[in-house]
Amino acid sequence: MKKIIYAFLISLLAGNLFAQKDSIKAGWGSLDYSIPESPAFNLLGNNPDNILKPSSVRSIALNIGNYYLANGSSIPKNFAVEIAPLLLNPKASLNEYNKNTFLYRTRLSLGSNVLSNGAYEMAEGIRFTIIDKTDLRCNDDFLKILYQTCTNTSVVINKAIEDYVKSNPSEYKNSIEAKEAYKTDAAFKAKINDLSKHYFTNDMVNPDSISKIRDIKRQKLWNAAIWEVGLAAMQHSSDSLINHSRFSKIGLWTTYGSHLSMNDQLLIGGKLSMVDSLSKWHCNVTIGARYYYGSNELRAFVQGEYRYEKDMSAASASLGCVFNITNGIWGQFAMNFIFDNKGNVTYGPGLNISFGTPEKKKI
Repeated sequence: MKKIIYAFLISLLAGNLFAQKDSIKAGWGSLDYSIPESPAFNLLGNNPDNILKPSSVRSIALNIGNYYLANGSSIPKNFAVEIAPLLLNPKASLNEYNKNTFLYRTRLSLGSNVLSNGAYEMAEGIRFTIIDKTDLRCNDDFLKILYQTCTNTSVVINKAIEDYVKSNPSEYKNSIEAKEAYKTDAAFKAKINDLSKHYFTNDMVNPDSISKIRDIKRQKLWNAAIWEVGLAAMQHSSDSLINHSRFSKIGLWTTYGSHLSMNDQLLIGGKLSMVDSLSKWHCNVTIGARYYYGSNELRAFVQGEYRYEKDMSAASASLGCVFNITNGIWGQFAMNFIFDNKGNVTYGPGLNISFGTPEKKKI
């Protein structure tokens, strides 16, 4: 309830405070965390691991699998896009986000893959977030800071307008008239905003300090508790005609993540899938864990999985790293080892590139 109250007060104050009208939109709260595979991308099977990696919601995310390793410099043959429909609403507010977090965090994904024999695969997925302590938009401490920023900015803007009227009595009759002009006159608003910067004292939280506070929060929250559930279905077609496609796979995931120290994160997840093999459906089960160590921008990982597929056991292990290329662009490199029930081991490298809605650095 406190989050909703703070968000509502920020919504009331911010409309007349910040030069950017979108400063309180829910999308503004996205931090530049890693962009994991969507359920649709995961079900296409371009990566040997089956753990659905959770991450705080972004408006739009795009995954490209094994880009240079499998495709060279050609157009990638496997990719997926994931969107959060409600975050695409330009009228979405921080207040509405906090009242309907489950709906705002719900993401839809669509992926495709072209096989070496010319066949096509397409998958559709949906992701639900049950718990997300990494989300800045619901962080009590940050909402308090944002509220205090709104309050301080309101005070200094009012002070700047009053002093401007005193210094320029011929332009406005009184401060009330000037405040109305501040809402409608862009040039006057810019002049007051620039003047108001001189009224902030050292002990006041101001809009310019929000970017630094966000950086601190990003480093602190990247490995906080998060729990997600994903569901996806895949169709297979021998050609590009949709009416030739048939359902070939269904997958259900759940993953919980938390940390053991400030520099690590442990993911524990499972997957239940139904696979059509020669017109006979098989139930496959996977359980696994992934351990990260490092920072938000660069961290190494080790992963292990146990699988029960087609009445046979198998296992896999992975080593790799996740790295931030630039704001909104992430990469993952992995070395994957697959152990079958006969003791054979196969190896394959993987390189995924992901693109997401960039983090807004300022309000």
